[in-house]
Formats: sequence, structure tokens, C-alpha cells
Amino acid sequence: MDDHTDRAFTRAERLSRISTLLHAAPHGLSTAELARLCGVSQRTIQRDLVSLETLGIPVTESGEHPPRYTMVEGCYIPPVRLSLHEALALNLAAR
Repeated sequence: MDDHTDRAFTRAERLSRISTLLHAAPHGLSTAELARLCGVSQRTIQRDLVSLETLGIPVTESGEHPPRYTMVEGCYIPPVRLSLHEALALNLAAR
């Protein structure tokens, strides 16, 4: 993979991680906390939060200072992890 593909994959992993972290934190997380947990800057987290909202993932911001971010309750579907055989079977069944 080239550098651009590696960055895109890393960003996709980070967006997934952020959504998982927000779901697991009912009282929300600040951009500083998310940045520390993801190993990136707060500005990167701010851009990622906008990206999640653009993708239709409902992220809410508290009125506190600094703001804390959460996901709207009931809007999170955990990732599905399938083995290669399960994924192939699902793919064939969908045809």
C-alpha cells in the first residue's frame, strides 16, 4: 500500500475507534481525552467529529466548557467481526 492508502486506513480505524469510545462513555469525552486515547491532536479529533456527523453518525456536544461529546443513545451498532468463511457465506447468500 502507498502512504495515502495507509493514512486513509488509519483514519477509518480512528473514526471507528472514536465512535466506539463515544458509545462507551455515557458522560461524554472531551477532544483532549479523545486525542490522548487515539494518539492524535485535538484538531484532528475535531475534524474527525465533523466527519462522523457528515457520515450520519449522531454526535452531540454538551454545553459544558470544554465541551464533551457523546453519541445519541440507541444509534450505535457495534462492528460485526466475521471470519473469512462467514464473510464468504454471507456474500454468497446475498447474491
